[in-house]
Amino acid sequence: MLLDCGSGDAIRIAEKIREAVKAPTRRAADADLPAVTISVGAATSAHGATELKAILEAADECLYAAKDAGRDCVRHVSLP
Repeated sequence: MLLDCGSGDAIRIAEKIREAVKAPTRRAADADLPAVTISVGAATSAHGATELKAILEAADECLYAAKDAGRDCVRHVSLP
């Protein structure tokens, strides 16, 4: 997801999405399904100064850092 916002807002949005996915609001028919969580990697750039490819690569690295940290979390990096 590409957002036009600062790092604080990006982290808050990522956390809201993560919590919404994790929320136990399920239909009775889904009771036998396992719980679902997500890991999120976020990268921001001050004033859009960094090329999109570098931002996406940094976000991907953060995603794997979130998975390595035990999953169900957000990892973020702020680029120049």
